[in-house]
Amino acid sequence: MKIIGGYIFLCLFVLFVFVIIYFEKSRVHELQEIVVNINKERKNINKVYLYMLRLASQSESIITWDISDFNKYRDYRLKVGSILCNMKSYDLKDTLRSEYIDSLLNLLEIKESHLFHIMEALISRKSSDSIIADRLPVLAENFSNIRITTRKKSGLAGLLGGKEKILIPYNTDALNELNEIFFTDHDSINSQMKVYDDSLQLQNQLINHNLYKFISFLDEQVEQSFLRRSEIITKCQHTSFNLFISVIIVMYCMIVISFIKIRSDLRNEEKVKLRLKQAISENENLLEMRKKIILTVSHDIRGPLGNIHNCADLASETRQKKKRDLYLEDIRHSCHHILHLVNDLMDAYRINEAGDLRNDTPFYLDRFLQRISDEFSRKAVVKALFFQSEHQNSSFVVKGDADKLEQVLANLLTNAIKFTPSGTISFYSKYLEGKLHIEIRDTGIGMDEETQKRIFAPFERAAQNVNSEGFGLGLFLTKGLIKVLNGIITVESAPGKGSIFRLEIPLPETDELVEEDKTDSDSITILPKNVLVVDDDPILLKIAEDMLGRKGISCTTCMNFQEVVAALGKSDYDIVLTDLQMPDTDGFVLLRLLRNSDIGNSRTIPVAVMTARGDGNSGIYEKEGFAGCIHKPFNIHALLTFLSTVMSQTKISQTGDFDFSCLLDNTDDYGHMLSLVLMESRKEIEELTTAIKTINRESIRKTIHRMMPVWEMLEKEQLLRDFQEKLHDMDISDDVICENAIQIIEWIEKLINETENELKKYENSDC
Repeated sequence: MKIIGGYIFLCLFVLFVFVIIYFEKSRVHELQEIVVNINKERKNINKVYLYMLRLASQSESIITWDISDFNKYRDYRLKVGSILCNMKSYDLKDTLRSEYIDSLLNLLEIKESHLFHIMEALISRKSSDSIIADRLPVLAENFSNIRITTRKKSGLAGLLGGKEKILIPYNTDALNELNEIFFTDHDSINSQMKVYDDSLQLQNQLINHNLYKFISFLDEQVEQSFLRRSEIITKCQHTSFNLFISVIIVMYCMIVISFIKIRSDLRNEEKVKLRLKQAISENENLLEMRKKIILTVSHDIRGPLGNIHNCADLASETRQKKKRDLYLEDIRHSCHHILHLVNDLMDAYRINEAGDLRNDTPFYLDRFLQRISDEFSRKAVVKALFFQSEHQNSSFVVKGDADKLEQVLANLLTNAIKFTPSGTISFYSKYLEGKLHIEIRDTGIGMDEETQKRIFAPFERAAQNVNSEGFGLGLFLTKGLIKVLNGIITVESAPGKGSIFRLEIPLPETDELVEEDKTDSDSITILPKNVLVVDDDPILLKIAEDMLGRKGISCTTCMNFQEVVAALGKSDYDIVLTDLQMPDTDGFVLLRLLRNSDIGNSRTIPVAVMTARGDGNSGIYEKEGFAGCIHKPFNIHALLTFLSTVMSQTKISQTGDFDFSCLLDNTDDYGHMLSLVLMESRKEIEELTTAIKTINRESIRKTIHRMMPVWEMLEKEQLLRDFQEKLHDMDISDDVICENAIQIIEWIEKLINETENELKKYENSDC
């Protein structure tokens, strides 16, 4: 998935780069078009300037124009008009107004028309001048030649027929006429020329004015257009630069991410390799442990089992009670050896595989240490060893798992006594800053460095030649328990000089009240009369039947659910003892079937569990609805004690009356005692009600602890003990604590009512 994701991301990135390239290419093409348009516009503008200059210069030589010159002027004017018309379509963002161009074109056309008329006037003037020039010599010649004519003389001579020659001058009428025509044409042409000239000057002024305005406007708009296009080009350049920078940043980020990812994968690979190595090492250790377990079981179980079998054969063939008792004692010893091994194996499994939970409770540290010292002092004396102990600064109430700590100290002190043939065992402790520092010394055989490295491994025996007892699990369990207690253990030893084990266990001080030692829980008070035992092992059923029969308890045995249904249909039973694991129906299913059926008293009968599981007293069975749990194997005393405990709890939960007999046996003033009970009960209700409002567990715990002595005399202490256990269990929610506290308040109210009734009885009897 990572490789596919990497390829997909790489393809998307390449596609993104191609899109950017295409976008930049189109943007460059647009920029090139803009540059081409700008150059084209500038070229056309230059052409306009050039053609306008040419038009102006040509118009200045109009006196010498002919038709060909006019046509050239017209061609230039048309080119200018074409260029100006094309300039209408330029993209100047609607700022170039076409009226300027139209006005200029119109003026150019008018100027052209006026120039044409001027040209015609000049041409006509030239023709007139040529006519005059042609006729003037003739007139001059005629004017210079005198005509001679003959006429009669006047007077008498004429009458006589005399004639005379007379010089007749040239007639000037033609000359005058010509002169008049010339001046008339000249005046007309001059007048017309003046009009055209004035009009042309006016048009030139307008054209020049409009042309100036147009060119100024055009320059301004083109400059603005150029600026806008420059801004566009600059913006495109910035955009391209930003895109380029973005691509570089993305590539850099990809490189960094790829580097981090590769490093992460390499680290994960290293971790996987490390875990694989650890797994391989653990598997090798497990295989080695399995091998040792098989060897241990084959040696430490097969041998005692053979002894049990042989002793049983010998006991069955021996009639003398003394010898038979010896064989039976050997059987019990072998069974105890096997049971000890099985218990150690289950403890090792629970610590190494399933984990172990702490059960922290407050206890007196000095009493705890002194009790252990006294116990192992007696064991050391039996072996003729000197046992010395010293516990400094231990007068505190601490909170911790006293059972596991006791097991740790027991293992270490047992080993110290076991591996010390003669000499001294020292047990020192000091409580400092919330930690218990312990040192256990012995003057035994000691250990070399190689032995010290493997003493905490399972099935390792430090000295096979010293004592064959034990299975090599003591220190392994000790280290596991130390880990559960968040402690530290170190060892210092040398061959022939003994060993020193040092412990450091966190044990914080606490203000919680320590529950006083309960009365002997093994005392057998209430026993059932009719018991139903369910198991698929016929031998265990026979043993249970014989154990209960010795105490006069009726026992019915069943091997499956059908037999249980038949037995409950015939009679009611006080309790059901069921195995947890059975082929057809296990203990959990059996409990559900009984609670959902109407066979006899199946809905209310207490159901207890018999199990060989090594899960300890985790409370899981009580949560499922069982009345209790007894672990196999058990002896007759343990079975009877368990049944008595279950029946006592059942009686307490089923009866609601308080027994005042024990309370009143110790006093003669019954009224005063009952009044004190009333007063204290009302005070306890107030305290519990106040504590419930703030959910103050410590205040509730103190009140319940103060109530315990009176309720023990009233035979209702089990209600308070169950509630105390819940108060110490921090996993139980505050809502559950409040509900149980309310139930206790209801019981106190019931006690008040019964106490008032009891008090009335004694008041009436006194009267």
